[in-house]
Amino acid sequence: MNRTSTTTHAASHRNRNRSHPFVSRFWTLALVLSAGYIAAMASQYLWLAPIEYSFGAQIETYTANRLTMMLHIGAGVIALLAGPAQFIPLLKRFRLLHREAGSVSCIAVGIGGTAGLRAATFAFGGASNSVAFGMMSTLWLLTTALALVNVYRGNLEALQLRTKRSFAIT
Repeated sequence: MNRTSTTTHAASHRNRNRSHPFVSRFWTLALVLSAGYIAAMASQYLWLAPIEYSFGAQIETYTANRLTMMLHIGAGVIALLAGPAQFIPLLKRFRLLHREAGSVSCIAVGIGGTAGLRAATFAFGGASNSVAFGMMSTLWLLTTALALVNVYRGNLEALQLRTKRSFAIT
């Protein structure tokens, strides 16, 4: 392959990855609305209202571990609300907002993931649920840490991949 065909191939690959503006706007709107909806639903658990739980042991356990639950849920809600600023092209143009939202998201994941590891020790459903919740919290922390490493290395492609994975786990 000569240099011209390599350059042409790279340019066509870049263009093929760009979606139509309508499609991009649709997915941006879907991202924001779904993140907002999930954050609103999850925030109800911050109050630990007894009617929200299906059986007494769950109420007792969550009440006994109120700080852990509030940190995990509250930080998760903050990460969900800060996350879309990492993906919306219009907001990426405002570098300070983009960076601050990323910092808030990283701190929230650090708090929420650590509290999630603690919450995994008293998850309902037995050992399999505890292991699954523990693994999910570990992956949440790990993908976010890898994204942060890529910020400092200036590796934007890897950063975008890790950020998407971290937000998907959120």
